[in-house]
Amino acid sequence: MKKSILLQLNESNFDLIKSYSNLLDLKSFKKIISSWDSSFTTSEQKYRNLEPWIQWVSFYSGKNADDHGVFRLGDNNLHSESQFFEKIIQSGVKTGCVSPMNAGNLNENTEFYISDPWSNSIQKGSSLEVKVSESISKLVNENSSGLSFSNLFWFGIGILLKGSFFSNFSTYIYLFIKSLWLSWYRAIFLDFFLANFHLNLHSKYKTTFSSVFLNCSAHIQHHYCLNSKILVNKTYKNPNWFISSKHDPLEDVYVIYDKILGKYLNLEDHQIYIVTGLSQRPHNKPVFYWRLKNHHNFIDSLDIAYTKIEPRMTRDFLITFNSENDLIYAKDILSKIADEDNKKMFAEIDTRLSEKSLFVTLTYDEDIKDKIFAVKENKVDLTDELVFVSLKNGEHDQKGYVFTNKKGILNFDESSIWKIGDLIRDSIIRESIER
Repeated sequence: MKKSILLQLNESNFDLIKSYSNLLDLKSFKKIISSWDSSFTTSEQKYRNLEPWIQWVSFYSGKNADDHGVFRLGDNNLHSESQFFEKIIQSGVKTGCVSPMNAGNLNENTEFYISDPWSNSIQKGSSLEVKVSESISKLVNENSSGLSFSNLFWFGIGILLKGSFFSNFSTYIYLFIKSLWLSWYRAIFLDFFLANFHLNLHSKYKTTFSSVFLNCSAHIQHHYCLNSKILVNKTYKNPNWFISSKHDPLEDVYVIYDKILGKYLNLEDHQIYIVTGLSQRPHNKPVFYWRLKNHHNFIDSLDIAYTKIEPRMTRDFLITFNSENDLIYAKDILSKIADEDNKKMFAEIDTRLSEKSLFVTLTYDEDIKDKIFAVKENKVDLTDELVFVSLKNGEHDQKGYVFTNKKGILNFDESSIWKIGDLIRDSIIRESIER
């Protein structure tokens, strides 16, 4: 039985990667780009729907955003519709997943299931594997406000026992040293571990099909794209206080991704699919990203009654209430917080009355230094309430990429991301049956 692997290289821009591959002689990327079958993917026309947690559900479900109706990160835990992974499992294929964004709770019938860090899904694996997975989730979500010793400890144990540490000793040490003063290397370190963690689990559980979701390329493109040495004609650059012009984080991540891909190319008798979901194009100018330092303290300070607050990816958080009146009051308060030019702090608040919840996005994208905000009829300096996350350099583009070493299934130039999901799923199932 031939085995299959899905590599979800979230939002990676292969037009940029191709240029870096030629410049730096990235052998794995060059082989994939030059000799594998490939195609472009398209997705939503509305920009607000060009979010990875929406588009990956489109890939899983074989439906566009309006049809599958999942618009929040974490919502797919409640989504009962049979999807990409379930249909593969139902066909009798032994399946495992590492960090598939917004894929829902799949653990009951998977051999292993490591949830993405943002969805609070149930994990499946040994007690150590679950502990390591939980530590990763907490580290990702605590990254802007500090890292706890306990989570670092279990993550370290995972690297030693589940991350092929000794065979990758020099790379781990290199990435660790770099991450001490160059923050983007922390995301690269995590993806390097996740790939090795996935390979460890794929081998241990002898899965016929497994997947791994890698996100640091998306993260780095979002925040450092304007430092790229490839984009020589860009009008705006990142300020030197944020990152020195001598650094190119895109080069750094693509070099490590090339090393990661080399591990997968060396697997014998494996069908490999690479899908990006979306991509990114350079933003016109840097945009500020902020996150609440302490969600509970901030909401408490507004005298808002709630039952639960769940921080989500970067700027997002979910608030659940006991009553509809509490929800309406909270939305009214949050929607009115604005600076002196009436630019809102939370311009995107999604109301779901049936669940008595608000999905809130901190959309303020300017420097908050010397800014005063109107909060419940008071003039307030919110500097101490917010954590600077990064500057946004890249914006979502509906164009995506798909590559495979299985010849003959990508016999077209372009297709929607939801059709590609069905095609790859059917190919994996057919391959397992035929062999």
